[in-house]
Amino acid sequence: MNNKYLLEKFDILISEIQNSENITSEYMITLLYTEIPQSHIIYEVEFSNSSTKQPIRISKGINNLDPLAPILKKSRTKLPEEILKWIPNIEKQLQINKNTYNCFLDKKSAKLYCLVNCKLESHSDQDLFLYYCNSVLKKELETIKKRIKEVVASLSSKEEIQTFIQKKHSNIQRLLDKLLTEINPNTFDELYEHCNNCCEIKGLKLTYQYLEKLIYYLETDHYPYLDKKEKASNKIILDTRKKIEQQYKQICSYYNQSQHDTKVVKLIIDSLSKIIETQLYHTVTYDELNYAIEFITKLLHLVKNKENLTFLITHLLLLNFNSFDFFDYYTDTIIKELEIQSSEIEQIKLLYKYLKSTNQKQLQIQSKLVQNLPSTKEQIVAWIEEEIHYLNQKRILESYQLAKPENQEVNDKILTGLSVPQLSYFFGLLIQSGIIQPPTQRAVFKFISNHFKTKMTNSISADSLNSKFYNVETTTKNAVREKIIELLNFTKL
Repeated sequence: MNNKYLLEKFDILISEIQNSENITSEYMITLLYTEIPQSHIIYEVEFSNSSTKQPIRISKGINNLDPLAPILKKSRTKLPEEILKWIPNIEKQLQINKNTYNCFLDKKSAKLYCLVNCKLESHSDQDLFLYYCNSVLKKELETIKKRIKEVVASLSSKEEIQTFIQKKHSNIQRLLDKLLTEINPNTFDELYEHCNNCCEIKGLKLTYQYLEKLIYYLETDHYPYLDKKEKASNKIILDTRKKIEQQYKQICSYYNQSQHDTKVVKLIIDSLSKIIETQLYHTVTYDELNYAIEFITKLLHLVKNKENLTFLITHLLLLNFNSFDFFDYYTDTIIKELEIQSSEIEQIKLLYKYLKSTNQKQLQIQSKLVQNLPSTKEQIVAWIEEEIHYLNQKRILESYQLAKPENQEVNDKILTGLSVPQLSYFFGLLIQSGIIQPPTQRAVFKFISNHFKTKMTNSISADSLNSKFYNVETTTKNAVREKIIELLNFTKL
């Protein structure tokens, strides 16, 4: 067997199924006789407890090589007298004699089975091909399982085992997906139903089921090494659905009769319905199945205790119900509380209260509803911290704006008839004459900038004033001199 690819014989058989006309009945019969020396038809005998015209009922026979044939464990005890008395009746109905059959009780079911010898040559080519496929697949399944065990035992580290198991799981899943495309069923029932009309589809379905048995072997014997983000097998999905279906119905029944917010109820029901109403081609991962089982078990406990809405919402957070819709719902409830607070200080206090409460909560489920999103707790904490940061920054900016004189309205500035160069020169004269005595010239320029405006501009730059102070033009001096003369003339009045 190829150590790198374990499914080689599965590929070969699929090719044979799609070209079954190339397989002769002689070849199939020879191979089957080497696997099982004796072929027989299995009949199940049922005894009626009531006094009816037919005290015994015999089922339609099925060949022991048929994939639907029951797996029997013969009981070593002799048949009881109450059964032995019906043997002649059974022989008559089946038209058999003592040397061609064997009757025994099955250990597990305690039912009577009658095995009637038969020759494979008496079966149709279609039946023979089905028996041939079943025999090859059954043997190959055990061979691959044995090979996987041997390889796992030979590996020295968990990392190596994990890589090996995940690779085999991926190979099997790819072949399953390929077969599903070939079979092209619409539903689970259609995939697994026994069909009589098409030999190829029947063979492909049988191959699909044996591959599922192989992947189920990995899921049961090597589960810790699987990638939980990978697609789960149909069997695991259907088993999980069956396991939680009754609990799901109980939860739906309770919430349909309760007074809880319909939006919250819909979030819960929709999340669970993904598993309960899974369609054949939907992908469901192992993580999602594990979460569904944990979530529904804990949620049902809350339902039975009839918890109120507030308590339910808190528990959805603890149950790691991390959908976007629940995040929006949860944060909306906080926003509504913030809106009724009297001030931003009270809003910040409320947010810190929520932050403390959320940080102190311990998640009851470590797996998540949506695997590629942060946990509910992480999402809520990050949102609260952002809201607190926003409110604090807003308060800082508002206080800063109020404190800055530069931000006073333009109307507070004094309009002057002087130009910027003239204003600079005029104040320079005031300094030189000692009328004003500023600590620095820069202080004067800043004062002018903050308190004066001209007809040409509402904003006078201190740097511009400084430049004009040291570079006074003749026209500026003449204009200011005329203004000073006007002032002197006013003193004569």
